[in-house]
Amino acid sequence: MPSYTFKMFVKLIIVWLSCSITFIFTHSNEDLLEINRLGRTLNPITVYQNVCTTIFGQTGNCMDKISCVNVGGQVSGTCLSELKSCCYMSHKCSSVSSQNNTHFIGPDTPTSTGICTHTIRRLNENICQVRLDFEKFTLAGPGTLGNCDVDFLVISGGSPVPKLCGENTGQHVYIDFPTTTTELLLIVSTQGAMVLRQWDVKVNQISCFDRLLAPKGCLQYFTSGLGTLKSFNYVSSRGGRYTTNLEYSICIRSQPGFCSICYQQCDASPTSGSFFVSGTALTSLNDGANKDNCVSDFIMIPCGAAGTSTALPCQVNRFCGGTLAPNSGAAASAKVCSTVRPFQVTVFSDPTMTAADVQSGFCLTYFQNAC
Repeated sequence: MPSYTFKMFVKLIIVWLSCSITFIFTHSNEDLLEINRLGRTLNPITVYQNVCTTIFGQTGNCMDKISCVNVGGQVSGTCLSELKSCCYMSHKCSSVSSQNNTHFIGPDTPTSTGICTHTIRRLNENICQVRLDFEKFTLAGPGTLGNCDVDFLVISGGSPVPKLCGENTGQHVYIDFPTTTTELLLIVSTQGAMVLRQWDVKVNQISCFDRLLAPKGCLQYFTSGLGTLKSFNYVSSRGGRYTTNLEYSICIRSQPGFCSICYQQCDASPTSGSFFVSGTALTSLNDGANKDNCVSDFIMIPCGAAGTSTALPCQVNRFCGGTLAPNSGAAASAKVCSTVRPFQVTVFSDPTMTAADVQSGFCLTYFQNAC
């Protein structure tokens, strides 16, 4: 009897071990499949996980010192890993980069003029977009007719980007990288005398599977539930002006459980210039808020309204004038909300502008509302 009991015990142990091994093997395979699946999404953004800050507060990449030197970088600071250092990679005129978190910077002499170029070479075939962050961007602004004639940045080889000039520090743009090309070209042209001219453009290439990939047709993309949107060359107190021939979209990623979004001026004072987009037959401080008034320059907020009720009919899409408000003719600013997803603001300007036009653009804060 004891012998029989012992044999049964051994058999049970063998069966248990067999089942355990099968379970582990099966779940290990499932885990590997999950890792592989996620890897297609997460691996392309490991560049963001390797981001570091140099001793001068600049963005760099964590890598070993030899690799940093080999790619033309400068070791500046340390990383959490003792084997890696913070590598700052900057490129000046007539340069080429194929690394992420690289910086295209202007000449040491800000008064110099001429043409300065930088080529962005595609990292690999899985790259779909490039994001440019203007950590510093101060060029001569547009002329009296609203054109970037003296200084400007143009970007060729990818999806359309308007010619940029003036003050754009803190702004960003997304550029689609066509499958038919391997390079994008940044061209800065500086023609006039200017003491404070400078630029520092951070370059990041984004994988087709990255969660940070901007939706198609979005020149700018914001992923937070609240934030600030500014027109290009926006300067407070009507210190800047937007340019002619604009047509681009600012997109905002909707947060889970949030069904609407509201926009309002950064400064409620009508004279602050935080919203001044030309319309027709308007005084300088009145709101346009309809297609009859807003025929030349305007921003489009789909079905903009005072509240977030979906029961109300869609009436207004265009907003212009000197005050942002949901009702035409208003002289006091008020929030404009939309339940239309995806959330986006589209900016339009026509080809004409005069010296008398005070088209300072807009500075709007936004916040999303729970369902």
